[in-house]
Amino acid sequence: MNSLRRLGFICVFLVLTGFVLSFFGKPTVIAPVSIVDPSKELNAAEFKGFTDSTFGDKVVNSTWAMVLVHSEFSNANASGLESLRNWAKQKFTLDRQFLSPIVLPSSRASSTVLSSLTNSLFGLPIKLADLVTSSFLKWRIEQFHKSNAYQSFRVDFYELFGANQESVKLLFRYQEERAKESLSVVQSFFFWLVTVTVIGANYFRMLSKNEPSGLRQSLACFWAALATFYLLNACISNSVEVLAGSCLSSIIAIYLAFPIAIERNELGSLTWMKYELSARAQVILLWLTLSLCGIQVINWIKGGILTNPDSITLLVGAFTGNFVHDPIGIKRGIVEAVGMLWLLLTVWTIYFYKSSTDRSQEIETKLKSLGKQKVSIQ
Repeated sequence: MNSLRRLGFICVFLVLTGFVLSFFGKPTVIAPVSIVDPSKELNAAEFKGFTDSTFGDKVVNSTWAMVLVHSEFSNANASGLESLRNWAKQKFTLDRQFLSPIVLPSSRASSTVLSSLTNSLFGLPIKLADLVTSSFLKWRIEQFHKSNAYQSFRVDFYELFGANQESVKLLFRYQEERAKESLSVVQSFFFWLVTVTVIGANYFRMLSKNEPSGLRQSLACFWAALATFYLLNACISNSVEVLAGSCLSSIIAIYLAFPIAIERNELGSLTWMKYELSARAQVILLWLTLSLCGIQVINWIKGGILTNPDSITLLVGAFTGNFVHDPIGIKRGIVEAVGMLWLLLTVWTIYFYKSSTDRSQEIETKLKSLGKQKVSIQ
């Protein structure tokens, strides 16, 4: 009864807070955020006053051969310029004026009661997170612009696209778009960094107390966090696929938190019975969970293309400030590391499964033998 009352108080508090925030503020209005400022380069003497009214047509119809200045960054520059040119072709095909857009405030959709409540509760925190993340990205990009890698790319870029106002806007707009795409990726990274740290600390705390259900409870917390993460993303993006992932993760989290079994009683009817998962079952569930995470990371990396970078590429670009080069070496290293860790995890899981004993089955066998002895004595 106390749990139901506590849950009721939480629901009332959330709805009350959401109503107050929606009434006195505008939590769903998103102000435009600028991360990369091209004004300094636009006012440089080598670009000031030089315009090209046919720049968009030239890019769309371009079949330019790349003649790059030979350096240690030549291969990376060639890949980055090809990506930028394909991206620019796609943008100019849709809109010849996309380099001079009219930037207006936007609003998050609130098509359902749940999405309206979520936007009201998390609208302000999301704005603050966007502001902090944008400042971080702006600092990292400014630091990268001082590096030799960017100066080499900059020289090759203007050799290919020409030195004019439009090419400057194109270069900085490209970085701006990539930086904005990485906002949610960086925020998700820190969310999971904190979540996994807290879950790991709690697991080791329970391990020190020799609690046999520590791993199961930690996995339940992980799947509950995943369900919450998917639910917030579904409310913001109005994605049915993400919402379905949230529902499935919630079911897994509930089962891990309150494991049950269906058995037949003496009368032959089905009954629900709560039981504790064995150590073997918990390790198998750990293997399944980490394997699914590994599959997700590998699919991110291998599913990315030049015009639509994957989450790992955006994350690396956010921390390095480099959104013009594809971090092929880093991504290859991540894939190899994930594969090696998964192999070690699989070997350890097989070893644990074969060497450990199923305590729950032992206890059940002992209880049954005690029951038989009791019957025989009577």
